[in-house]
Amino acid sequence: MAGPGPFTVFAPSDEAFTRLPAGALDTLLKPESAPTLATIIKYHVVAGAVTSDQLKAQITAGGGKATLTTLAGQPLIASLGPNGNIELTDTAGIKSYVDTADIKETNGVVHLTNGMSVPKLG
Repeated sequence: MAGPGPFTVFAPSDEAFTRLPAGALDTLLKPESAPTLATIIKYHVVAGAVTSDQLKAQITAGGGKATLTTLAGQPLIASLGPNGNIELTDTAGIKSYVDTADIKETNGVVHLTNGMSVPKLG
């Protein structure tokens, strides 16, 4: 993520992109889709560097859920999945899971997820 940060990025893994509907990525990469793509990207980013341990503490403090406000201005709900890893639920109720946590970057932290989170668009 460009900018001084710090940021926390929930980045879909390469494998997550293979699960998108056929043609979806091509459509998103068209110039006329730039505003939509920007919103989707911002929906995967929150301000501040939040490690998985800090996020798990927020989930516990929130009674099992933590509401993260993304740079898209929309909520992403974090909870603990059945196997204890961090589960993210997007605005459509679709879940993805953090597969690799706490990748330190100079301007924050990255958590790789197994799916794409989708904000409300339009």
